[in-house]
Amino acid sequence: MAVAWGWSRTPESPHRTGSAVDLWPLDREGRVFFDPQTRNRIAAALRKAAADLGVPTCWGGRFRGFKDMDRSHFELAAP
Repeated sequence: MAVAWGWSRTPESPHRTGSAVDLWPLDREGRVFFDPQTRNRIAAALRKAAADLGVPTCWGGRFRGFKDMDRSHFELAAP
């Protein structure tokens, strides 16, 4: 959907193999909520859960070279 909506131009992606997901908060009407602080809180919760379970992950908020970083992106990382 991100490619169809124009949010992504990456046809070669870990999303296509099931190794990545984008998580977006929604407002009360079900629309995507773009608040960076809310997205950072989601990232912190996911990072903690992954660490508790021993699942290595990468967060797009730490990527380099992306405009505004990709705070919605989470992917499995090599151990």
